[in-house]
Amino acid sequence: MTSSLPRRALALVTAGALLVIAVIVITMITLLPGGGREPTGGQKPTAWEVLVQRRYVDGPSRQLALDAFASIFGPIPGGRAVDADEIGTRTGTAVMRWVGPYWEELSPEQQNVVRSYVVGTPESSAGPAGPAGPHVLREPPDPATPGIRRLVDRVLRGFREDYPAVEIVEQGKRLEVRVSNTRQAKGYDVVTAPFVYSGGDLKIPNRSATEYDGCLITFYRPFLERYSATPSPVPDTSRVALVAHELFHCHQLRLLGIPGYWEMKDWIFQGSAQWAGMKYAFKNVTNLWDTTFWPKYFAPYTFNPPRRKQSLFARAEANVGFFAQLDTSLGSPDEPWTAIDKMLKKGNNEAAFNVVGSAAKPSGRRFLTEWARGFVGDATLGPEWRSTGPGLGEHFQPDPPTELALGTRTQTMAGRPAVEKRVVPLGADVEAVRITVQGWGGLAWQGSTKRPDNVIDAPQEQTQWYCLQPEKCSCRFTDRSGARSITVALTGGTRKSHFLAEAKTGDELCKQQAGGGLPGTYAGPQPNTDLHLRFEKAGNDEYTLTGTLEGSHGSTARGCQQDYGPTLEPSKARLRPQNGRYEGIAVYVYTQGKRCYFQTHAVQVTVVDEDTIKMCDDTSPTCPLYRRIDPDPAPVA
Repeated sequence: MTSSLPRRALALVTAGALLVIAVIVITMITLLPGGGREPTGGQKPTAWEVLVQRRYVDGPSRQLALDAFASIFGPIPGGRAVDADEIGTRTGTAVMRWVGPYWEELSPEQQNVVRSYVVGTPESSAGPAGPAGPHVLREPPDPATPGIRRLVDRVLRGFREDYPAVEIVEQGKRLEVRVSNTRQAKGYDVVTAPFVYSGGDLKIPNRSATEYDGCLITFYRPFLERYSATPSPVPDTSRVALVAHELFHCHQLRLLGIPGYWEMKDWIFQGSAQWAGMKYAFKNVTNLWDTTFWPKYFAPYTFNPPRRKQSLFARAEANVGFFAQLDTSLGSPDEPWTAIDKMLKKGNNEAAFNVVGSAAKPSGRRFLTEWARGFVGDATLGPEWRSTGPGLGEHFQPDPPTELALGTRTQTMAGRPAVEKRVVPLGADVEAVRITVQGWGGLAWQGSTKRPDNVIDAPQEQTQWYCLQPEKCSCRFTDRSGARSITVALTGGTRKSHFLAEAKTGDELCKQQAGGGLPGTYAGPQPNTDLHLRFEKAGNDEYTLTGTLEGSHGSTARGCQQDYGPTLEPSKARLRPQNGRYEGIAVYVYTQGKRCYFQTHAVQVTVVDEDTIKMCDDTSPTCPLYRRIDPDPAPVA
């Protein structure tokens, strides 16, 4: 489906009559933060928002398709319209795509209603629009029809010139444009759908069909009225964006064909088309900005249930910001289009997301850190902390991050890509901070002049220590002196993520930083104890770590054969302090009969307390805990 940029949701600053300026100012006041935010618990959602959320939670169904048609288009037998004050969209394309897979299950009466709205009747006819009933009445052809067709041709040519990687209609297929001068109860502008020629007219292909003849775009009376009422040469950016959006749906149809077109995920289908339409229409436009979809993108919560973090998969047009970030991160002119095509071809949400946001790839992890920070929307923290994209404008400010108290954990859920943006106040009495985090994003230390920004790249849980009062930290430390708050941007992509900041003393920081009582032997992973880890001092703030399995406890690697890991003399393997933890190479020893073997592994060790450590290694997706053994068994040769 598509979404236009409604006039009431655009702020247009042009020279002209004072009355026009006054109307524009009122529009901006109404729809910038406050009027344009996504509904939460106290606001009534639009019909389209309810439908998208319902489809995400319950999945597609024939009844949902009929209810959506009744809500966005008009009455249809068996359809129940959503009780909402606004329909929330100007197009019916996505709804038509929901209906398509159930076409053969619809009754002849239901099919006739759908045809009357989507395909319409020939412009030369008059009177009632056939079997659709009296709620659709035809009037004489509108004189704006030729101009609208010229507009579509102009946008099509321009889009091809600007983005040659995007093929709108494949060779041998047709692009059909119709203008329906009908009156209807709803206020939608346009619908795009595949069509076949049958009996001398256009029809919608059956679900089982694998062939289609072309892409049909039908414009309706609200679009005609706005087109006719806008004097030239006033910029027609909103209409151009709508037309380009619909043409990108034709590209999606060309890419996937039938039935693939019916089965696309809404967050990609709508989000990528909204971004594509705005990218084309808003190029070189500085006096016009969108106050509908960008505010919804930055809104972090759903309306049902209130205060649940909004999953990327539960959004539609509001994902314009995600695809704008993808455009920024990928950089080259063709890469965003290529990535979107790959996403569209994937059969499930997670596979589509991981085309660009896979935590298993360095490029995916980099994108996740950029997406999370850009979602905060605050350029005062640095340019990377505010997404950029077509129609965003310089003056829009999203809601600030919500407060998170020290000692309080926050998280995102696996399978529900979302960004958690929070601000952690730091009291004047806080000497040090210990941060436990897993995921991707960033930390912005406000008030500190000491490297005030940190990138979070933690596929496994990490613990980091920072000193806020250097006079209280009598050891080597990571300086964040003067910081009065931390802005946190965090996502796990399709994995879960979590964050916890705790107030600590300078003595606690130094105890773990110096290793404290680190040397000794630890058993784990907890609650089991089949692995022992023995730490020994090696001088110069360095340590050795030897791991032994059951039956090999107390052994060393002397005289053993290496069978895994980077080639290294065991006695030279070291761990060194690094940003509040210990990183380096550990040696694992095990025996088989009379022979012994050793392996080398890259590890990260964090001191949790005087008797507990947490260790991550290069073969484990988790970071288990190990507890000190008392008495400490002595090593044996």
